[in-house]
Amino acid sequence: MSRWLPVPPDNGARIRRDQLLGALVDEFEIDYVALLDDPTATTNANAAVIEAMGVHVHRFRQPAFRPRSPAAVAAWFGPRPRAVVTTHSRAAADFIGELCATRRPAVVIADEIHTAHYAIGRARPVLVEEIQLAHLAEATGLGARLGWVKNRAYHRRILEQVAAATTPSELERSLALDIAPRSRVEVIANGVDIERLRPADVPIDPDLLVYAGSPQYAANLDAIRWFAGSVLGQVRAVRPRARLVVTGATEGVSLPEAPGLEFCGHVDDLAALVRRAACSVVPLRLGGGTRIKVLEALALGTPVVATAKGVEGLGLERGVEIDVADDPEGLVRAITALLDDPRRRADRSAAGRAAVVARHSWTPVRDRYRSLVGELAAGGG
Repeated sequence: MSRWLPVPPDNGARIRRDQLLGALVDEFEIDYVALLDDPTATTNANAAVIEAMGVHVHRFRQPAFRPRSPAAVAAWFGPRPRAVVTTHSRAAADFIGELCATRRPAVVIADEIHTAHYAIGRARPVLVEEIQLAHLAEATGLGARLGWVKNRAYHRRILEQVAAATTPSELERSLALDIAPRSRVEVIANGVDIERLRPADVPIDPDLLVYAGSPQYAANLDAIRWFAGSVLGQVRAVRPRARLVVTGATEGVSLPEAPGLEFCGHVDDLAALVRRAACSVVPLRLGGGTRIKVLEALALGTPVVATAKGVEGLGLERGVEIDVADDPEGLVRAITALLDDPRRRADRSAAGRAAVVARHSWTPVRDRYRSLVGELAAGGG
């Protein structure tokens, strides 16, 4: 059960789901229940791709989250997060109940915490995939803090009722176990296709910075605005031709403007663009999980300069495999050092690629996930 279709694999969430689904298709018959904003025309082609893998796809419309709706306001006083209450699909719930009763699945995988309630009480074992808590725990403001109290309690109830849960990093695992210490939580890290994403002998644009992240995602937009307003101008004071190219969909977003800031939308060959860049920047300040965009850039041989949040949970060695700073001045120093020193860039490129090959290939990640699901299926929860 997922709020995503895993194709096209053009962002971190879809890439992870595409890889983990691919790990299971040869060993299990799979029913994929997708809870989507638009389950009709725009998703037909994507659903067909999954069905070609032998997966049965069932699509349902998920109600939009409207924070000021009467249901959302009333949910403040209930035990479940407002997003769970107001986006609940009765049609999907009925279908999942019937599917569990008639098909008796070996394992039910709830993709993210907000789909788990559809299966609890209807099937065993249930695996919750990709618990992410850091962004909730770090939120500020009275509403966010009250929301965190409710989310802690909700996550505890879910984790205590399911057979197992996965997280993308040890940090997220520790947060989950702090909430529900008797639950089973396994790290299934994010990875990268190291065979497809390789360095290539192409000319490097010494003034090109790339951010591979759609501004439609709030954490990306925050990062872009902050970088454009606080960092890019200082980089251009040293390197006047420096520019930041941001990839990904921009529809419906009020985009910031700054000298040297460019939005290119969807890129058919993102790898080619990233290979040409002097560095990839990931100045995230919000969000949870681990960033596949970081691993992919390193696999391509492109150095990464990021905030600590941008590389959270990846275990990369700072100052060797990656450069990290949380203040504008530190980011400017790290970026301009790469732009000004080809030897430094080459060293970071080699170390970053080696780190990804050694520790972040999808192959062992898929094997670990397949083993976990197989164990749960054999044990019956």
